[in-house]
Amino acid sequence: IKSLKSESRASKMLNNKTHTPVTKENILSLILYTDYDSLSYHFSTTFRTTVHKRQEFWHWSKTLIETVNLFGTDINDTKISVFYHGVSFMHFNSFRAKFNSPTSTTTKLQIAHIFASNDGIILELGKSKHDTTKGVKYFNCSYTSCYPAEEERLFIQPFGSAHDDSSVLNILSIRN
Repeated sequence: IKSLKSESRASKMLNNKTHTPVTKENILSLILYTDYDSLSYHFSTTFRTTVHKRQEFWHWSKTLIETVNLFGTDINDTKISVFYHGVSFMHFNSFRAKFNSPTSTTTKLQIAHIFASNDGIILELGKSKHDTTKGVKYFNCSYTSCYPAEEERLFIQPFGSAHDDSSVLNILSIRN
């Protein structure tokens, strides 16, 4: 973790210096998200509410977005072909994967089953065959989490990024 340095293209997009080392604040933003479920839940709901609610978590949000996008792995540079996202309840007529809010995924199907519960679903997400996944990053949280066996990969894109209005991953399947 200490050897992580920010990548130049993401640094420009987020107005940060290139090759900046990871900070304690970056690591803390990940730990708070991955290890404190109730706090993480309330934090994540602010991305689906008014701007006023989001202001309560503004610094954490900014730091988490920077951490994932400056120090994370480009999805096109990974050997991982499928990311699983377990959802305990979801109702939708159509789905477009956008990561403007924190989205936890795992590389292990059995872990996604735990988060999907009995009446939930599991989304299998994969790289797009089009160019829409270029620059999409995730952070491997297994190095910082109290739950490394979950193999959590966290996606969150900056607001106003090139990926705001595009599908960033293909939905490979939906399981029940």
